[in-house]
Amino acid sequence: MNKTRKLINFIIKLLIIIFFGKLLKKFTLYLNSKNIIDLTLIKNTGAAFSFLNDSTFILIVISFIFLGFIFYYIYKNIKGFDKINYIAFLFLTSGAILNLSERIIYGNVDDFIKLPFINFPMFNYYDLMITFGVFLLIIKILKK
Repeated sequence: MNKTRKLINFIIKLLIIIFFGKLLKKFTLYLNSKNIIDLTLIKNTGAAFSFLNDSTFILIVISFIFLGFIFYYIYKNIKGFDKINYIAFLFLTSGAILNLSERIIYGNVDDFIKLPFINFPMFNYYDLMITFGVFLLIIKILKK
C-alpha cells in the first residue's frame, strides 16, 4: 500500500476511534446520570497528576505541539509501520485529540475512573487510549 493510501486509511480509522471514544464517554456518563453505575466526576484543569493545574492555555499549546510532532512522524514513517506501530499511533493520537478537544471546548477534561484497590489519581478513557498507545510503543522498543 502506498504512503498516501496508508495515511488516508490511518485518518479514517483515527476518526472512527475518536467517534467511538466520545460515544463511550457519553454512554458512561449517561449511565452515571441514571444511577446505573456510580462514578465520581471531576473537572481536571491540569495534565496527569494535576501537573500544570489551571494552565489550560499552556496545555492546549503543548498538546498542539505534541500532536504536530506525532503527525509529522506518522507522515514520514507510516509506510514502514507494522501493525503494532499502526495501532499504537492510532490510540495515542486519538486519545490526545480527544483530551485536547475537551480542553479547548470546556477548559478541562472530565476524569471519572478511579481504581479503588490502589492509591492512584482519577483518569478517563482518553488517558487509557494514550497509555495503551505508549505501552505498545514501549513493548516494540524493548523487543528490538
